Amino acid sequence: MARLEVAGRVGSDSIIVAAILVDAASQQKIKRSKRRVAGNRYYYYPEQVSQLQKRINAILTPQDKEMVQRIMNEKIMCELSISPQDISILSGLEDLIQGFTFEYDNRIVRGWSSPNIPEEKAREDVLKKIKPAAEVVKEEPKKEPPKPEPKPPSKKEPEVKKKTQITKSQRKAKKKQNRKSSSQKNQKKKATRKRKPKKTSKKK
Repeated sequence: MARLEVAGRVGSDSIIVAAILVDAASQQKIKRSKRRVAGNRYYYYPEQVSQLQKRINAILTPQDKEMVQRIMNEKIMCELSISPQDISILSGLEDLIQGFTFEYDNRIVRGWSSPNIPEEKAREDVLKKIKPAAEVVKEEPKKEPPKPEPKPPSKKEPEVKKKTQITKSQRKAKKKQNRKSSSQKNQKKKATRKRKPKKTSKKK
């Protein structure tokens, strides 16, 4: 029963009624629904669970119904093997199915099972289910790529000294220089010949 319904029946303020119901639920004198119906949670006694389930069944979406059928077929599911969207849907169905927690890999993990499976057995079964899967998922040791074989040192071909090529213009310039130097030498020889005095012959 929602707090507004309780307040209407007892003729009291809804805020006061809400406080009383929350306190009773914390002391586990009554139970509170996991799912909201018309924006409100339902408070009920354990013997009223069937009435609560009827109300929740009446507002289930197609996705909710599909997930209920899935959990009934698979018996056990845990958050390690489903999508975040599936986790959200299952969290809202815990009034119809069984929700529980268990420890795995040093952390608390959430799980769900069909309501006819005892909670302790559900924990044992889910661990049996996820451990083989975890072993398969473990990454195989990465194989190092084969190292490339060292290439033999390449034999350097002896460098061939390139002969300096003389251009035509350089040849012409060299010839001119040679002609000039030879003409200068000839002029010097002529000049020295002119300077030498003539020998006079003495009469007896």
